[in-house]
Amino acid sequence: MRRLFTILAVVGVSTAVFVAIAIAYNLLGFQWPVGTNVRYYINANTSQVPDEASAVSKGGNTWGALNPAGLRLTYQGSTSTTSHGYNGSNTINWKDEGNNSTLGTSYIWYSGNTILETDLVFNDYYNWSTSGIDYDVETVTLHEFGHWVGLDHVSSGIMRPNYSGIQHKLDDDAKQGFYAMYGGGGGQEPPDEPALKLDRHVLSFVGKQELYFRITNSGPGSVDYSITSNKSWILISPSSGSSSGEWDYIYVNVETRGLKIGTYSGKITVASAKAVNSPQTLSVALKVINDQPPEISITSPKNNDIVAQKVQVKVNVKDDMGLEKVEFYLDQKLKKTDVHSPFLWIWESYKTSSGFHTIKAKAFDTIGQTDADSIRVKVDQPPTVAIASPKNGSHVSGSVDITAPASDDFGLKRVDFYVDGEKKSADASPPYAYVWLTSTYYNGNHTLKVIAVDSLNQTTEDFINVLLLPHGPQNFTGQKQNNSSGLLEEYINVLSWQANPWNVDIIKYKLYVKGPGGWKLLIELNPDVFEYLHRDVRRDDLYEYMLKAVDAQNREGVGAYSTIQ
Repeated sequence: MRRLFTILAVVGVSTAVFVAIAIAYNLLGFQWPVGTNVRYYINANTSQVPDEASAVSKGGNTWGALNPAGLRLTYQGSTSTTSHGYNGSNTINWKDEGNNSTLGTSYIWYSGNTILETDLVFNDYYNWSTSGIDYDVETVTLHEFGHWVGLDHVSSGIMRPNYSGIQHKLDDDAKQGFYAMYGGGGGQEPPDEPALKLDRHVLSFVGKQELYFRITNSGPGSVDYSITSNKSWILISPSSGSSSGEWDYIYVNVETRGLKIGTYSGKITVASAKAVNSPQTLSVALKVINDQPPEISITSPKNNDIVAQKVQVKVNVKDDMGLEKVEFYLDQKLKKTDVHSPFLWIWESYKTSSGFHTIKAKAFDTIGQTDADSIRVKVDQPPTVAIASPKNGSHVSGSVDITAPASDDFGLKRVDFYVDGEKKSADASPPYAYVWLTSTYYNGNHTLKVIAVDSLNQTTEDFINVLLLPHGPQNFTGQKQNNSSGLLEEYINVLSWQANPWNVDIIKYKLYVKGPGGWKLLIELNPDVFEYLHRDVRRDDLYEYMLKAVDAQNREGVGAYSTIQ
């Protein structure tokens, strides 16, 4: 059977400011079951403040500190959800909803007087802050979480409908409203001994369904408990546990195959040697009708498969009277509801942590009967790699050491090294490196790329651009010659060289001679000159020369050297 839930949108604080006389508190008329831990997730999809999640969780902790045994609000981590909706998860996100005088909107789904789920949307049109300027995230959170716990607006205090500045503490009226619903605030003494507490004592099934109840220890210390049933068609998971005050979820299914049409009854018993009130019981009622429950099995991936990237979760599902929907869960969290055949879910596993995860598919027929199948798979994330040296945009020459630290969650196969798209090396062991010999590459821009490959052949790449400087001229030699004639005695150092065939766009050569203070420019020569006569040198002195090619951007290349005695 399809269940319809009323949706209530509670408009939060607005931008108008007014002052009014306080009244006590107003209740919405519905609340969470006493003892609930309201677990919520945050999509911090606003660029205005970097620590919005911390500010939101502070608001939740302020409410939860009033009476943790009565109600808690617990931040569970991040979510990618960008919109509100009844989907099995309490979520908070930011969305630009325009200049509508509304800073935040709480959405509350309830049945009867019981809250089932809540969402909160901050209006990202307005300016937010956690440092005392603009609209304060923690203040608005404290107000909206007041709606979450079941409080309506009053004319002043944290539950006033208008923003009036920073307020990080709850006023007494708000506290009293909370205590009226969830207890606490009156110096109540906890039980002297451990005691079992169940949140319900009757479970009613129509056909094959999955329901749950919750167990906690309402006294001091902890209790270990076991759960049994008196009927083989009652299926319980888990069948044992331990509670130190937290609420544990116990899921109950019924197996209707083999049962005739009619009504059946059974009993679930929760027992603990430590609990003063053990055992506690639940009555189970089952109505079997002329409609067989659905059957579902996950066909892809297989149990214990290693998965990566995008994963198609496929199922084989059937029902005699028609299907309503199939729900897909990851680690007990609803991820997708599909109402059309073929029923499948595209799981972006690269957004999930490495290691083992549980996928569950749950089928619903038109009267609410269910069947589920679960598998366990191992997520293998792609490797990580980055070129550490040289740096992007570097000027390089000669032998270039390329280093690329890489890692993988379950094993790296190799790192491939590329120069200008051509694979040059494959390194299978750290440290991952390659020596690029540049002597046979033209000077100018070049692209260096690395690709890391893991055990599943998943790849990750990184690349940089470097500038290869001009190469040194080839065959740079020199000799001293006596150019004496008659009474004139002269010695000349004759220098010669050849153009390097791997140089392009060379506009000149620079010839340096080494003196007492280091290298000194001797002369600049045209690129088509390959000889120079250094005149009037001393016969017995040693001369050291360095010759460099210069490109069109006036960048000097690698030096070639020659020594003449």
